[in-house]
Amino acid sequence: MTGLVPAEALNFDRAHSLASNFLGRLVLLGMIALPAWKGAHHLRSLSVDFRGGDRDSAVATLLYLIAGFLSIAGILAVIRL
Repeated sequence: MTGLVPAEALNFDRAHSLASNFLGRLVLLGMIALPAWKGAHHLRSLSVDFRGGDRDSAVATLLYLIAGFLSIAGILAVIRL
């Protein structure tokens, strides 16, 4: 430990109380879903930048389906908490 965060701040009961609150669940869902969609968008842009414009629709469909799957998995995981 570096001592930057007190040990009681990392307590399981405190983390569980955050995850059992509605606002906390919304934050956790955002921490799962938003990076998935942002990553899909960046990978799509990277594909276009590397002359993948002719296959953009296939790449976009695949990446956004993966991001949608991760979002649904995140929703299910947060609900099960």
